[in-house]
Amino acid sequence: MTLPLFGQCDKVVSSVEDPGPAQMTGSELPADVKDIDWFFPANYTRLVSFSGTPGNKASHEGVDYVHDDTTKERVYIHTVAVGEVVYVREGCPESSQFKHNNYNRECGAGWGNHVVVKHGSVLTRYAHLKKNSIVVKVGDQLYAEQIVGEMGNSGRSEVRHLHFELGTKRDMFDPCGMSQNFDYVYNPNKLNYNQRTGIDDELAEDTAKVVVYNDPHHEIIKVKMPTSHSLGQIISIELYDASGRKLEELNKLDSNGYGELQIPYSSGSQLIICRIITEKISFSKKIVS
Repeated sequence: MTLPLFGQCDKVVSSVEDPGPAQMTGSELPADVKDIDWFFPANYTRLVSFSGTPGNKASHEGVDYVHDDTTKERVYIHTVAVGEVVYVREGCPESSQFKHNNYNRECGAGWGNHVVVKHGSVLTRYAHLKKNSIVVKVGDQLYAEQIVGEMGNSGRSEVRHLHFELGTKRDMFDPCGMSQNFDYVYNPNKLNYNQRTGIDDELAEDTAKVVVYNDPHHEIIKVKMPTSHSLGQIISIELYDASGRKLEELNKLDSNGYGELQIPYSSGSQLIICRIITEKISFSKKIVS
């Protein structure tokens, strides 16, 4: 793994086990939380609560949203509020979705694949995500209930679940560094959550149906949308290379009548990230041209 200079990373990709110390429990929730609209991050079949005494190391640093229904292939993870992505860790393997994970359990300091989002002075962490499912990068400005990835079983995990943390940190996250602690963690169960509407799963399913592929004969990228979907009108489509450099952006969109959009592309063979921004959601698709 090569780590660029501080502040120049979209994410850290590593399977290295980098265990860290337990995080300290804060006392009262930060004052900012009362001014934020909060939403649940995931659907779940059972919940494991936060556990910690203020001023001491937390015994369970967040809330676990467990989804152990094997008939549900994907469980999408959503941001709990408007915010900015400040850290992404990928590369942690999983041996199973529904049994004790045997692979690299201390990868990502035990959080496995995870994302950290900043909401003013408050931070949230989404941990144990499914390998290769993360669709956001450092610097992304997120809406509330936007998809960040899929529930998984990476890191120190026994079954598919989301470990969700609420915390504060005086110094900013190093987006190129290994996994990093919050200064203090707080009980997410104390947040005043909005009632879920069910729209999240609908958006997630329609997002999964979007197909992005390369037409090498015409040097274009094609984005095929379902003819009927709940994502809203497309605002723009952006293409990025593997390093996060923007290659193309299409703001004036015309389709061929079948929900297919075409983007000129002539940058050679490499990994391409296609970011699609609609009225209701922003998401990414990866292709190899």
